[in-house]
Amino acid sequence: MAPYYVRKYGISNLWKFNMSRGARLVYTLLSENGLWVVVVLEMFLTHKEYEKRFGYC
Repeated sequence: MAPYYVRKYGISNLWKFNMSRGARLVYTLLSENGLWVVVVLEMFLTHKEYEKRFGYC
């Protein structure tokens, strides 16, 4: 998991959804009152932005 998101949001799970043309959506799942809540943390419009955030480049 990316330390950036752990520090900023204190999350314990992180997920990625691949969108078209290299765009990525980063989200976490929370449980509130027995219901699952999807929280979008960040959206990257290019794969290059995603690579930079996760230290791949």
